[in-house]
Amino acid sequence: MPLPYRDPARSVKVPVTMPRSRLARAVGRDLPIALLEDAVAIGVAAWIVTSV
Repeated sequence: MPLPYRDPARSVKVPVTMPRSRLARAVGRDLPIALLEDAVAIGVAAWIVTSV
């Protein structure tokens, strides 16, 4: 179920989908998706640190 999101520019509720929960439903378990999310976060953080 999408969460309501209030766009400050328009003051209109826009539905926001939750990618992790959608992926977890598609895979059937949350752990692989959580580990994938952590791996992406670590990769992005390493990329940012090496870029500075």
